[in-house]
Amino acid sequence: MSGLNAREDALFKEWKRRLGHASKAFVPDGAICGETYESTWPRIVFLLKEANDPDGGDWDLRDFLRIADRWQTWNNVTRWTEGILALPEIRPWKDLDYIDRDARVRALRKIAAVNIKKTPGGAAAKFNTLREFARVNREFIRRQLDLYQPNLIVGGGSDVSAVLFEDVYCKPKWCRTMGGTRYATLGSATYFDYYHPGARMSKKLLYDELIDSVRERAGAWIEYAVNRPDGRQSWGQPR
Repeated sequence: MSGLNAREDALFKEWKRRLGHASKAFVPDGAICGETYESTWPRIVFLLKEANDPDGGDWDLRDFLRIADRWQTWNNVTRWTEGILALPEIRPWKDLDYIDRDARVRALRKIAAVNIKKTPGGAAAKFNTLREFARVNREFIRRQLDLYQPNLIVGGGSDVSAVLFEDVYCKPKWCRTMGGTRYATLGSATYFDYYHPGARMSKKLLYDELIDSVRERAGAWIEYAVNRPDGRQSWGQPR
């Protein structure tokens, strides 16, 4: 087990004690492979609402994504991850249109997947329930995100962004890319208020818009950082 995954587990153990009886449904999440995540640049966190499990949870999202059997949601996360990590080069859509299990396994090891709410729900998260969990557990949510020292956070849906910046952190200074995607600074990371990866939209449109947004936001910084031997610089502040 990597040092990062061990730190996650220590935090989750404390978090479960705080939740008490509700901890029976707790679904841990985070870095699928801590060592790979920490050695990947830029470091990417995908922030979502909650695990979809009407049967009640008590499993580990990290284990689930190491197997990567499920394509729904995670094919798009795979595409987005590979596209972002390829910058400043542009991965053409023809390379990412078809995604198989092996491609998911390789890509998901490089990222952290974090749900705001650690107890599961159904296919559609209830906003008020999500908000209440975030308010009660805001310090744990902050501590978990701090573990990853991300360069980039992709928020999966407007509800995620609303809860994150109204119930966990203070409201940020929002900016927009030329294509209209909102972004802000969260610590040393750039946060994108984006669509859920399972959104019922064109897969190519979702890919193109996010990659264009990240490329525009990073701009000259990517060109600068690629030429550094360490390649580990902050994504900077919104302009």
